[in-house]
Amino acid sequence: MRSSAAIADRSPFVQEDIFARTAYLIVVLTSRCNLRCRGCLQQADSFGIDMDDLLLEKVLQRVDDGRTLHIQITGGEPTLVPEKIKRLASVTRDFRVRPRLSLQTNGTLLSSELLASIIDNQIEVGLSLDGPPSLQQSLRGGCDATLRGMQWLEQENIPFRITTVVSAANIEQLHRMALLVAGFACCQGIGLDLLVQRGRGTGLKLPTAKALEAGVEKLAATIRLINRKRQQPIHLREYDLLTRKTISTAFCYGASGKSLAITPEGKLYPCGQTLNDPRFACGTVENPAQSIADKLGRPRGMARDAGLRNL
Repeated sequence: MRSSAAIADRSPFVQEDIFARTAYLIVVLTSRCNLRCRGCLQQADSFGIDMDDLLLEKVLQRVDDGRTLHIQITGGEPTLVPEKIKRLASVTRDFRVRPRLSLQTNGTLLSSELLASIIDNQIEVGLSLDGPPSLQQSLRGGCDATLRGMQWLEQENIPFRITTVVSAANIEQLHRMALLVAGFACCQGIGLDLLVQRGRGTGLKLPTAKALEAGVEKLAATIRLINRKRQQPIHLREYDLLTRKTISTAFCYGASGKSLAITPEGKLYPCGQTLNDPRFACGTVENPAQSIADKLGRPRGMARDAGLRNL
């Protein structure tokens, strides 16, 4: 039998510079938000702090080492600080290997200036949408403004993807959300994030396994019908992951120990879903932990383990 030390040597969580292994960097530019989403694990609202420019530049310097990198710009609501989005994009233009940039937003505060920056810097857009209009208003608020944001993206021919927090409140209406976005030619896909019951998310319930299976299968079937009428298909992220990944590949960057999330204060966490959870704290930008082995353990979920069923 191999020793525990030998097994540890094979783990992706072996001790090393926490920045050196990062392939997916989540930068929380602000903890403020203009909405009060019922599923927000960060409990974001109009109060909070923005990331200092010096801290932002220090973070970017740490990851500019010639590797392939994906940087997700998020919050709170990052479009509250458009100047910081533009600053991040400007700095990364000079990276040895220019990173892939993406912006996660509720879409309510888009402006012509910000859209121009998104186009100029090739920033991918993820838009938070949890259901058809009445349900979106109930779960997140600001539905009219979000729909206007989607229309603006469409008018400017900016591709975007939908990110949906799945809970018992919307699992039976995911297919109706797909019908809502079907008319947007620039909508490229839908990704599903299961509710994390922290922060305001404790006020919502998780769907049962049976309801989750039925809801996702109905969503997938609806997307297939929609795609028969579209020139560019809408992709369901989870289906794409399952069909693309090999058995030796972890389901996500977090499961492989290659993601890192940074709060506006400079605190470090393994991924966006562990933000501000003290159980997963990984130090700070100034004093990072050298390993997160004791935070996440060995990767357990491989893409092929989930199975495709009838999706």
